[in-house]
Amino acid sequence: VEPLSYADVQAVIRNKAQFPTPIRLINSLLSATKGLINSGGTLLCTQNLDAILGLETDNQGRHLVRVQAGCRLAKLNRWLQRQGWEILFPVDTDEATVGSVIANNNPLTAPEKRHHFPNHVVAVLYINENGGLRILSDADNQDHAQFFKFQYNPDLPSIVVECVIKIQRISQIQKTANSRLF
Repeated sequence: VEPLSYADVQAVIRNKAQFPTPIRLINSLLSATKGLINSGGTLLCTQNLDAILGLETDNQGRHLVRVQAGCRLAKLNRWLQRQGWEILFPVDTDEATVGSVIANNNPLTAPEKRHHFPNHVVAVLYINENGGLRILSDADNQDHAQFFKFQYNPDLPSIVVECVIKIQRISQIQKTANSRLF
């Protein structure tokens, strides 16, 4: 299933007759894990939910970008660079999606590590197991890395569709590197 809207994702989760569980989330289609195996359940791909929704500043003065989970990091990084911003998270591949990096439970990026992607995500909009649209933010819970634990289990039907990520102005080192690339 390739939903075009959040309502489409909700419909998939709610219609268990047409879309049986488990619902396995496919983000970037790069995984070599069991997430790509369909053993009677439903595969849901977020590649059409890839919009960059804009820049924001929150009440704490943090600079943020709001983006849909299917957005590839290469697209997000290029867009941010044109605006003079960058994410604070190094990635192994620009082809990964925001949603796939949120769901990454690689021990090399454990939550206590500075570069663990969820440490830079301040809010997520997700569809819960009943098809309800929910928001979790660090304003609700200071230990916001905990928000993403439900994503580590591919058999859970909660699906992140949008997130808000901390960003910073591009550093001089990054500006120099980018000028060589573009």
